[in-house]
Amino acid sequence: MEEKIRYSSLIVEGKVSSQSSAWNAKHTMIFTTSQVEVYKIFKGDPRKSSIEVTTVGGMVDGHYIEASHQLKLDVNDIGVFFCQPNKIIASASAIKTYDVYSSSQGFIKYDMASGIASAPFAEYKNINIDLYKELKKKTGKLIEIKKIPVAAELQDTKEPDYKNATLSTLAPVITSFSPSVVTAGTYLDPTNNVLTINGTGFGAAPGGSAAVHFDDADNALNSTPAVFAYNLPYFISWTDTEIKMRVPTKAGSGSFKVSDNIGNLATSPSNLTVTYSVFGPYFGAPYNIIKEMNLVNWDGLGGYTLYYSSNTANSGVNLDTHPAKATFQRALNTWKEGAGLNFTEGGTNMTQAVGNDNIDMVMFDNGGTGFSPLASGILATCYSYADLCTLDLVNNQLYKTGFDIVIRNQGFSAGTTGFTLGPCPPLATSYSEVDLESVLLHELGHAANLSHIYDPPQFEVTGKRNPPKVMHYATNINYKRTSLDYAAAVGAAYSITPQGNQYGACPPGLTEMVPLALLSEPKDDCPPSFPVTNTPYFTTVPFDLVHATSNKFTDPYYTQLSTDGSGTPVTNTAYYAFKTNNAGVLALEVTGYATTPAAQSACIPFDPTIPVTGVRLSLYQLNSCPGGASFPTPLANTLFQGNGVIPSIGGLAANTTYLLLLNGVENTKATFNLTFSGSALPLKITSFTGKLMPDHNLVGWTADFSENIKSMELERSADGVRFGSVNTISALELQKKGSYADKQPLSGNNYYRLAVTNADGSTQYSRVILLNRKAGPAVSIYPNPAVNAINVEISNENPGRFSAILHNSMGQLIMEKEFRVNSDSHVEKLLVSRQNRGVYHLSIFNFAHKLVKSATIKLE
Repeated sequence: MEEKIRYSSLIVEGKVSSQSSAWNAKHTMIFTTSQVEVYKIFKGDPRKSSIEVTTVGGMVDGHYIEASHQLKLDVNDIGVFFCQPNKIIASASAIKTYDVYSSSQGFIKYDMASGIASAPFAEYKNINIDLYKELKKKTGKLIEIKKIPVAAELQDTKEPDYKNATLSTLAPVITSFSPSVVTAGTYLDPTNNVLTINGTGFGAAPGGSAAVHFDDADNALNSTPAVFAYNLPYFISWTDTEIKMRVPTKAGSGSFKVSDNIGNLATSPSNLTVTYSVFGPYFGAPYNIIKEMNLVNWDGLGGYTLYYSSNTANSGVNLDTHPAKATFQRALNTWKEGAGLNFTEGGTNMTQAVGNDNIDMVMFDNGGTGFSPLASGILATCYSYADLCTLDLVNNQLYKTGFDIVIRNQGFSAGTTGFTLGPCPPLATSYSEVDLESVLLHELGHAANLSHIYDPPQFEVTGKRNPPKVMHYATNINYKRTSLDYAAAVGAAYSITPQGNQYGACPPGLTEMVPLALLSEPKDDCPPSFPVTNTPYFTTVPFDLVHATSNKFTDPYYTQLSTDGSGTPVTNTAYYAFKTNNAGVLALEVTGYATTPAAQSACIPFDPTIPVTGVRLSLYQLNSCPGGASFPTPLANTLFQGNGVIPSIGGLAANTTYLLLLNGVENTKATFNLTFSGSALPLKITSFTGKLMPDHNLVGWTADFSENIKSMELERSADGVRFGSVNTISALELQKKGSYADKQPLSGNNYYRLAVTNADGSTQYSRVILLNRKAGPAVSIYPNPAVNAINVEISNENPGRFSAILHNSMGQLIMEKEFRVNSDSHVEKLLVSRQNRGVYHLSIFNFAHKLVKSATIKLE
């Protein structure tokens, strides 16, 4: 409040009486001018009874622009406006126009039915007692009354109480509604978008104040609802006992109300859940329609091409060389890999002007955008541009023509909020910064046509808070959510997946976005079924927290991941269920641990007691998945940050199922393997042996499989680390008992293991055995020149067959002799006394017919 008062030259109470939208001179941006009738003055002097407030975005003909996080006003909105002179945009009426300081946070909206006023993060339960008192105290001025609102004229006071008296005893009643879970703005998906409200007293012929009031998805406190009048095109039907309507984009999760013709209110018997929301704007006169915004193949490459600003004029920043580019690319890859969002990086561009110009820019805020710096409290804005071919309003759909993303620029944008660029979370550097990657992931959600939802953070002490969902309307310092949650993932899937829409002939031939291939973690959700057979010893399970999401509908509550209930962020989770054989200990080994990006593994906490990287492991004794937020206290939880053996977990019961949950600490994105062992698990591979033979390695095994397996491979390695398959064992009899002759073994060390892949995709490895064929033979040939005999000495070799081949200078075969080596040092004598004097060529081959030595010999 102090900041808003200090930077506002005019503070008034007023009501939006009318609005008009128009293009700027370049026809690239739409601005909406709201005529505000002034009721009271708290600071400054407007001199006239009304002022003009300009906001970014709006609708002109079939063109629509949405500016995320910017203030949006509707006719009949009433409240307190904190105003600054608009220095860039000229008013159509040539009078002074105003910006609202801090945008949506600079308009305190009234709910006339309850007498409550609120803005994002601020609520006043009583306008007279709370809001007026604070304004008078902090401005140090008396309130100047220009006009008393019509709704308060019954009150005999100069500062009216806005709480309306009960107008009727025949108030409406909501008895039920369906479905209980909806999606907002998805008008092309009536199954999930159309809400049916049942009850009594709604009014057979709606008029006057008849409306449905939803909790506002853009307001944490929801004291001032989003109200949709009966005569808007959201409504399909309205009778005295039933209302059918399409759920608007701005509707948030929570209770909702129905008002009748004279303003009596009925409240829903339970909360409505809005899973996700997409942009679905209302086109007013002359169209009076609602349309869902859709993604298309605008660039001919499947979607849209974005560019990074490299222009440093007007306080601009070269984003191409700035560390924030890597931050943006991480957020972009999350949407591309996790949702299939087809955005192509097109390089750099010098454009600074923001608008519908077919150049999709990502930039820091600067003086060349074409309007005022980003308001205090706005971290970034995504400007979405869309067109509607109005030749066929019924069948043609609204299509996105592009977007621009503008990031607050410290020192240029209003306010003082600072960013952590990552990949380490804010808690690795301070307690007072906002995570830029989380902000950009949110703004790219807007670029994918997702609108705000209401799903706020869950508060605990620093480091133990659960951050809001990706598309929750606001974030705060210290939070890091850089993986998709369920709402963002399914919302993007709806927005990106082609629906067979028609867009008309302007422009012709327009097709829908071509989704990219998805990368996912198969164990992202709690498994639908738990194992009925014992999990084998040495089972190895891969985990991919890079592409894992979170899901409040199925995940534990954020205090249910630790044994003490202290709380931790739930951001990217994976699950694995297993069953013990014996009562005993579970041992787990982490291998192959790597983070994306790699630097995330080296993050150091600002506070040593608060971890900022790694993976939290929680173990539950369960035989099925509990409901979301209904998990028991885990039997154990631990943290690991790299390869190694996790401390053994004791006390496991025999023939019992358990559930492992893995969650990235501060949204750590890691891939790793967990290998299961310990006395609680059975061993399937009962023997695995190897033997050196003269010309091959012989490997044998016996196994006791209590269930069918998916595949079995014999793997070999030269270093005991990097293994590759040398034989696929497909026959069931051989899988249970068999052997394999490796007739082309490696020279030196040969490491062998069996890899058994189970039906659930997990892999069990046998123990590793080593067969050493030494490093290769040492072969000496002497004397040279020779007279009667040539000696071939072979040492440092395993038993096996060798051959010696002698050719004359004409290439003719003179001698071929095969011999065996049975000791570490062997000398073979080749008799050449009958050969003519001259030059000869001698070649020595091993059992695999590989040349191991050659020499030119002179016979005398």
